[in-house]
Amino acid sequence: MDERPALGDQDVLLATCTAAGSKPQANVWWDSKALQSSMTQKSTLISHLNGTSTTVAFLYGRPTKHIYGSLAHCVVSHEALTENTTLPFTIQVYFAPEEVKITQKFPNVIECESTANPNPTFTWSRHESSLPSTVNKHNATLELTGWDPDLNGLYQCEASNDYGAQKTFLYVHLSSVSGGSQAGWILFGLLLALTISAAAFLFFRNHTKSPSFRRREASRDTPLEQNEPIRQSGESS
Repeated sequence: MDERPALGDQDVLLATCTAAGSKPQANVWWDSKALQSSMTQKSTLISHLNGTSTTVAFLYGRPTKHIYGSLAHCVVSHEALTENTTLPFTIQVYFAPEEVKITQKFPNVIECESTANPNPTFTWSRHESSLPSTVNKHNATLELTGWDPDLNGLYQCEASNDYGAQKTFLYVHLSSVSGGSQAGWILFGLLLALTISAAAFLFFRNHTKSPSFRRREASRDTPLEQNEPIRQSGESS
């Protein structure tokens, strides 16, 4: 049984294994050698009026990322069994979303990423204004279905679960298109951005200045722009 231990630096109950209704009593213990971490275990015996008994084995340890996802085994032995019964158990450690990142998956699609247990829910919003009707939300992804400058703005992605939340921001800038296919303009923008970026790098390196376009990680509560805007022409994330 998973005891839902939260990430921490103190030993807590990680898992419980129970063998119920046996006569005579069963022996139950945890094989945790594969965890390669300091573990302790205890067991208790509960006797019932009908002559049967229940044996419960408890596994204790420090809930760290090191043991998260590792296998432990509950082992049950009883005189009625020809061999021990072994039950695998995946150790769970629960924690809030970690660093949140926004990446561009397609020219008009951005995606939010974060590691958490349980898996996070992603909530999209736009700073100081509502999301346009031409934006589709699909949990972690945000699809910009139109190419209107009204889509420009600072977008926020918040990842959350029962253990906490984390957020980050990305500034989106779309240039208007006049003629030609959108894909052609987008590709042109990407190629042009590469050329400009290379030239800018050489220029600023020679002048010992910081680059014009830079990515900054947002804090938990303060909006910071990640100044690698998505553009149709001239720039790309």
